[in-house]
Amino acid sequence: MITLEISLRHLAWSNQKFFTLFDEMPDKIFSLQSAENERTVGEIATILKQHGFHINLNELDVRTYVNETKQK
Repeated sequence: MITLEISLRHLAWSNQKFFTLFDEMPDKIFSLQSAENERTVGEIATILKQHGFHINLNELDVRTYVNETKQK
C-alpha cells in the first residue's frame, strides 16, 4: 500500500533528482524555449523553485506532516 509518508518521501527524492539534473546542465540549456514567445527552461525552473516545488529530503519531517494531517 502506498501511504502518505511513502508518497511524500518519493516526492522529495524525485524533486532532488530533478533539480540535480539542472545543476549539471550547461548554461545554454536555460535559454531554450519549446516555442517562440514561450518561457525559457531557466524561467520555468526558477518559477518551480520559487513556488516551493523543491522539497529537501533532509528537511522533510514526514512524521510531523502525517500527524498534523490526521488531526485536521
